[in-house]
This record gives sequence, C-alpha cells and structure tokens, in this order.
Amino acid sequence: MREQFRGTGRSEASHGVGIDVAAQFESHEGLAEGGFVSTEMALLEDCPGEERSDWLLRLWCAKESVGKVLGFGLMGNPLNYLVRRVDRGASVVEVEIKLESSVTPQSKTRMAVNVGSDRGMTFAVAHREGN
Repeated sequence: MREQFRGTGRSEASHGVGIDVAAQFESHEGLAEGGFVSTEMALLEDCPGEERSDWLLRLWCAKESVGKVLGFGLMGNPLNYLVRRVDRGASVVEVEIKLESSVTPQSKTRMAVNVGSDRGMTFAVAHREGN
C-alpha cells in the first residue's frame, strides 16, 4: 500500500493531518543510506542497538507523514525533509521542511511529529497547526 503514495505529486486535502504506517517485518534495507544524511543518523548514535532499527523506521515515517500533511509526499526525494531533533522519551521527532517556497507557501519550516510502534507496526502522525 505504501508504494501507491510515492511520487504521485500533490495528494488530496489532508485536513491538517498526515499519517504514515510501516510494517516492521518488511525489508527496510538501504533505508539509512538512501533516506538520511549523516546529521540525521547522528541523532540515533546513543540509541541502544536493539532499538535503532525501530527508531530509524520511525524517522522515515515522520518524513512521510510531514509530506502527506503538506499534500506533496516526498516528491521523489526524502531529503526534502530533514530530521533535526529526536526526543525518544516523548516519542516526538522534529522535521525540517526543505521544499522551496515556490513549491509550497509553508510559513513553518519545522514540524513536530508524534511517532511510535505497536504490534509490529511503526507509525507517525504529523499535525499542521491551525487546522
């Protein structure tokens, strides 16, 4: 189901909420190399090894959910959104929006995203304030 949303351009109105869900049992090989820059990966340096893959998937879902709340998806490049802060205790990820202002008239450049895992699924919920 995830594939149908990639690269489709502007999506239908999101009503200010973007949600992404990924199955933990699916292969996520290459996600770290293709989806994140070194500064993002450094945010997980102190993450215990057994939790690292879960948190990496949470960061990915956070990027996807921000793209969905904006109505653009990843636009073929996950680096359009950069993870700038991770609060593992509160399960919150802060994502910086790197899209050009000509693409989206977004006044906010960062968005807090709630992330989590349950029953083999990883999820992220982004909410645009004011909606």
